Amino acid sequence: MIKKALAATSIACLFLTNGFSKELFSIDAGFKSAYRDGYITEYVYSNNLLGKSKKLSQLDWNIKNTFQLGGTLQFNLPWFYVNFGASGTIPQNSGRMYDSDWQNLTSTKTDYSINENQIISGLSLDFQIKGKIPVFKKLVIRPSFGLSFEKIHFETKNIEGWYGSKILDSSGHLLERPAPVSYKDPDAVHFPTENNIKLSPVEYESQNLYTWLGGDFEYKPFDFLSAYAGAYFSPFVYHFSIDSHWNNTEKTKISSYYMDEIFSNFNAAKIQAGISYSPIKNLFVNADFFWVRFYESFGDTYSSKRKSSGYSKISGSNSGADSNHITINLSITYRFFNLIRTDKIRR
Repeated sequence: MIKKALAATSIACLFLTNGFSKELFSIDAGFKSAYRDGYITEYVYSNNLLGKSKKLSQLDWNIKNTFQLGGTLQFNLPWFYVNFGASGTIPQNSGRMYDSDWQNLTSTKTDYSINENQIISGLSLDFQIKGKIPVFKKLVIRPSFGLSFEKIHFETKNIEGWYGSKILDSSGHLLERPAPVSYKDPDAVHFPTENNIKLSPVEYESQNLYTWLGGDFEYKPFDFLSAYAGAYFSPFVYHFSIDSHWNNTEKTKISSYYMDEIFSNFNAAKIQAGISYSPIKNLFVNADFFWVRFYESFGDTYSSKRKSSGYSKISGSNSGADSNHITINLSITYRFFNLIRTDKIRR
């Protein structure tokens, strides 16, 4: 019985070992660039005494035609590899931000503005461990665990708005309207873009921390070419954001800061695919595509007059957020310290 078990184990080890590369250890390092397109949406809800939610506010931030630059570092071993990645977003215009408010607690939208959106900064960090389970000589299953961190900082400018919750006095100051009307109402206050000195900008900083579980299939038809595709889900997502609302266009006086904090379970998914080509030994040209969807999740909302402290929870309200984006990565990596197995397994 013991001899049979040892024989079966030996056969399995031979099969698995032959399915792996002869490389015992190597390090890949490289440069990457990325294109990203998508959106982030932020919500505020008010809960009445019956526990029913009414939408108070919605901010739709475009992530349009944005570019990132960064690098990658990967440690390759026979049974698994460990990958690290980091990239920063190039400051640039990024579509528009649409700001909607429901000031009368009904389904009638009272305030609406269209803002030109700018990305001030952005950061992406990735960590991933992938196993290697050979199925056939050219096909490998790679179970995976990973972490990713996303941070982005927006600011608006050139604002056009329609405000059914406001009236304009003879001095040009905005006052609260006793009975708000729709932003489409003829009596709603309209500020065209060229008159935006009366409208103040908004800044938005968002951070998302994802945990990922899943895997992919890697197919390598030739030594110089491989492709993979896989899917992942997130057991846990932490979302944190701060809105900075200014009282004037010169940004010398703050109106208020609003902070949202959300803890979410099993509410994000990722699909990823890529191809790698090696034109010469140890040099790799890679292209990757991935789609990340963070489904609407809910948490608490806070306010303060200071950005870094003094936040108090807003009773009767809760926050919501979701996001959706695609990213295309192009990278060039070089393999260093390539330790090769030269011995043969004895039978």
